Amino acid sequence: MSANSNQSNSLAEIQAHLRNLYRLNNSGSVNDIRYNRAGVILNPGDIIRIEPYKQLGDYVISEVLPPQGMPAQSFNIAVRWSSDLTAMPASGSSSALPQSVTTKLDVDSGELGHWKLVVNGTGYKVEVGQPLENKIYKNRLNLRYLSWGNTMYHFMRGEYSLLPDIYTYEDKTPVKFTAYSTDLDSEDQFSVNITALGTRYIIEKANLEGFKGSSGKLMPGTKLVLNLGNPSKAI
Repeated sequence: MSANSNQSNSLAEIQAHLRNLYRLNNSGSVNDIRYNRAGVILNPGDIIRIEPYKQLGDYVISEVLPPQGMPAQSFNIAVRWSSDLTAMPASGSSSALPQSVTTKLDVDSGELGHWKLVVNGTGYKVEVGQPLENKIYKNRLNLRYLSWGNTMYHFMRGEYSLLPDIYTYEDKTPVKFTAYSTDLDSEDQFSVNITALGTRYIIEKANLEGFKGSSGKLMPGTKLVLNLGNPSKAI
């Protein structure tokens, strides 16, 4: 069986699993799932905060409209003949190949997108910035890169909860992917593919008495705090 066939089967399994999660979520039984591999992580009525607080603030997950699975979005950072990914030099210092994803990960007004990222090929690694130059997936000392080894490996094993997450709010939090070659031999890579598997939530502005104003006091029980940087529409 080919790699493409395996990927197609795995995508079909994810979509089926998401549909099952929504059905359980609507019945109030989502917490009975022993291992929530993908999809719904927030329940109706959960409070979330989107930073920066003064521009965005507190929201609740809709108690009326259920979350929805999003069709997988794939995008290629490289462009044949104009922006290919050149081989990594012997020095190990690769040239960066950046691309801002301006629309593919946007969701509609009043929505929050939750995406799982999968790198579809070998010979390159990818850093993620949101918005744009603000690098994520980093610890105290190092910036972590996405690769086949730490994304597709888990995807093929069905370990969807181990895939890296990213969130988008409406169309105000653009994402920048930058690829670097890890291949010493390939002079021209025209395929630098990333797939995003998504869920979107309908969110409503929260009316939290006693937790308003510039102090940004966090409401007890807040389920998730997202720092998406300075909100701006992608260009």
